[in-house]
Amino acid sequence: MKIENAKVLNYQLHRHYSSGRWNMGKDSKNGSFYKHVITTLDGNKYSFIAQGHRQYVYKEDTFSFEYEENGFYNNIDRESIVVHDKNGVRVWRGYAPENVPEITKETIKYTSTHLYEVPQYATA
Repeated sequence: MKIENAKVLNYQLHRHYSSGRWNMGKDSKNGSFYKHVITTLDGNKYSFIAQGHRQYVYKEDTFSFEYEENGFYNNIDRESIVVHDKNGVRVWRGYAPENVPEITKETIKYTSTHLYEVPQYATA
């Protein structure tokens, strides 16, 4: 099912499980898997599991997503999340720049401005 233009009432993060032995027992926020639980304004809870603690949606944002019901849980398809900030501009959160689709790198908006150089191709 699909939800359009939802607003966030509450956003919670819970560590699902640690990333493994490679971190030698140190707490690594980027390597661990977190359960992201989003409560929308209509009171429904939706969740997904992602690597890292970065928040995908903030309270002033509107977002759309697809989900499937799994018993008592509403599981969000993480790849289907589309977020727009309070000005209506599409933003990507929770992703590292190298994981963002190539076509969006020149128009991507972060909290600080990132400018990507567009390669100039030689013409024959």
